[in-house]
Amino acid sequence: MYISTVHCPQYTAAHWHCPGGENRRRSRTADPNREFSASSQRLITMEPTGQQQLHTAAIYVTSASYGRTNKKTCSAGRPADQLENTECYTYREEVGERCNGKQWCKVRASNYVFGNPCYGTYKYLEVEYICYEQKPIPIIRSVVACEESVADIWCESGYISVISATYGRRDHTTCSEGIPEEQTRKTDCAMSKHQVTISRELIHRCDGESECPFFASSSVLGDPCVGTFKYLEVKYVCKSEFMV
Repeated sequence: MYISTVHCPQYTAAHWHCPGGENRRRSRTADPNREFSASSQRLITMEPTGQQQLHTAAIYVTSASYGRTNKKTCSAGRPADQLENTECYTYREEVGERCNGKQWCKVRASNYVFGNPCYGTYKYLEVEYICYEQKPIPIIRSVVACEESVADIWCESGYISVISATYGRRDHTTCSEGIPEEQTRKTDCAMSKHQVTISRELIHRCDGESECPFFASSSVLGDPCVGTFKYLEVKYVCKSEFMV
C-alpha cells in the first residue's frame, strides 16, 4: 500500500497504521480532528512544533519534503503573506534514514531540524511512505534514465508495482557526464505537484506489467525546469517478491 499522510499540529497528535491483506494504492487527505481510517492517510506536519507519528508494520519513506507547495495546506489562521510562496520546498532524505524499517516513527517539523528553505513562509513537512507486511524490508528497485533515454523497468518474475517516480534534477552528479555545468547547476528541479502527475503516469503504464520500457523526455513528462538536463528516477517492487 502506498501512503501519503497529512497532519497539522494544532490538533491532537494522531497515530497511523497500515492494514493487512490489501494491495490497492490509495491516497486521501485525512482530517486531523478525526481518527485516521485503516485504508490510507496523508500526513503533512506544520512548523514549528508539530510532530508526525508513523505507526506501520515496517516503514519505507519514498519522499519527504519541507516547505510549501500550495496555499491551502496548514493555512488555518495564517496571514496571507505567509502562504504566498508555493515554490518553497526542500527534499529531506534524513526522514527515511530515521524511519525506514521501523514500526513507528516520530519526526518533528521545524526549521531547527530541516533548515529554512524560505524565510517568512509558513511551512509543513510532507512525507510519503509505504507499509511492509514482511520483514526484512524487501528489495526496492531503482532505475535512473537520463533525459532522452529509456528507463528499463522490469521484473524477472512477477509484475511491476511502481512506488514513486521523479523527473528533474536533485543533485549535481547524476547524468552529468559530458553535460555543461550550467545545465546541472539547478538541483531543486522536481516540483512536488509535477511529480504526482509523473508517478500516476508511470503507475498507469507500468503497474501489472513484467517489463515496461519508458522514455524519459520532457515531451512526454513535461519540463519542470527549462535549461536543466534532467533524469527520470523510478522506484518500484516486483509483486512476486513483496506483497503490500
